[in-house]
Amino acid sequence: MARERGFAFGEPNLSLLTDPAELALMRVLAEYPHELRLATEARAPHRLTNMARDLATVFHQFYGNCKVLDPDSPAVSSARMALVRATRQLLANHLHMLGLAAPERM
Repeated sequence: MARERGFAFGEPNLSLLTDPAELALMRVLAEYPHELRLATEARAPHRLTNMARDLATVFHQFYGNCKVLDPDSPAVSSARMALVRATRQLLANHLHMLGLAAPERM
């Protein structure tokens, strides 16, 4: 959809992501491997569903607060799209671990 609207993305400059909602989402993404390891070691599958819910909540806040495709700031748009793609991939991987399919589009 972004490319259809004329956005072209190169190497994102993630240092442009300074909004609190962006930073919160990046923190959740960064903590994911540690949280996954804890859930595995504790044999606590409920932690997996909690992680998915938390990721979805933080992503929803990010998406509500930050305009992802901003024609006035293509560099920020590129960085935000990288964050969206990373979230999408992590959530798809997570749902796969839970035996669920992720939709391609919403």
